[in-house]
Amino acid sequence: MAFTKMPKTYQKAPSAGPKITLSSHPQHGSMKLALSKALVEMLGSPVAVHFEWDADEYLLRIVASSPDDPAAYKLPKNGYLSVTGLFRQLGVKVNETMRIPVAKQGRLAGVADLSDLPAAPTLLTRSAAA
Repeated sequence: MAFTKMPKTYQKAPSAGPKITLSSHPQHGSMKLALSKALVEMLGSPVAVHFEWDADEYLLRIVASSPDDPAAYKLPKNGYLSVTGLFRQLGVKVNETMRIPVAKQGRLAGVADLSDLPAAPTLLTRSAAA
């Protein structure tokens, strides 16, 4: 019997540009948001970000922020932010893992279009915001 040493393969493909990944836990419904490496670099490699919401267009703006800002989410090493409460407040429901492109807006911000996501049952939905 002869064994051959196998070379290490790299399975991660390079990022296709700035994007966010949204996912939810199937049992308890917690929602997570991950920023791609390209998005973090586009934002200037911040320590924290905050989110801004356009209820009319269903757009989420991700803005580089100071970690001292009370609305800021500090970026963890694993890249996943817990956004369960935020998305419930916004009326956003994540049923499956999705990757959403982020367009650059200004020097330290990017915008993701969440209009394809289903609305969650809350008081603040698209119809209530109009």
